[in-house]
Order: sequence, then structure tokens, then C-alpha cells
Amino acid sequence: MKKFEKILTAAVIATVSVFVIGFLMNAVFALFGNPLDRKNIRNIAEQYLAENYSEMNPEIVDIDYFDNYLGGPYQVEVYLEKSDETFWLHYFSSGELDWDTYNFSDS
Repeated sequence: MKKFEKILTAAVIATVSVFVIGFLMNAVFALFGNPLDRKNIRNIAEQYLAENYSEMNPEIVDIDYFDNYLGGPYQVEVYLEKSDETFWLHYFSSGELDWDTYNFSDS
């Protein structure tokens, strides 16, 4: 019976530990975003910039996580060296581009 109690205690501790770790990871991801999503967004943004702005020497300055309803949760700050401008790309966690703030007008 004593062996069963030790096994049961270990199982309960392991189960509680898994739930606590899962809860903490969920809280951190909710506040700062998933690091794997952030890396994926960086790769997708680099590809998008290479296809659309390669002649302007784009550089990713920062990637921020915003959990809001105004835009994508990931905002990529881009600096264009050639025109000395900064603009933002907004992406959903899935990697879908929500919008691009670059002004295409010549004015």
C-alpha cells in the first residue's frame, strides 16, 4: 500500500506541475507572443520585403506583439535606407499580412 501511495503522490505532483507550467507558458505567450510565431513572422516579412521593396534596402528594425483588434498581433517595424523612411507591416499569428502602412503616393 505504501508503494501505491508514493506512485499516486508522484502522479499528482507531475500532473499539477504540467498544469502550472502550461498556465505560466500561456500567460507569457499572451503577454509577449509566441517566440516561434515571432520567428515565423520575421521570415515571412523578410520574404515580403524582398519581393516588394528590395530596391529600397529594407531593414527589419523590430517586431512587436500587440494582442488587440486594430491590427495584426505582430507589428514589424521596417526602415527603408534608400528613402530614409520607416513603416510597419501588421501580421496575424498565422503569418497572413493584415496591412502595410507604406505610403505609395508620390506626394
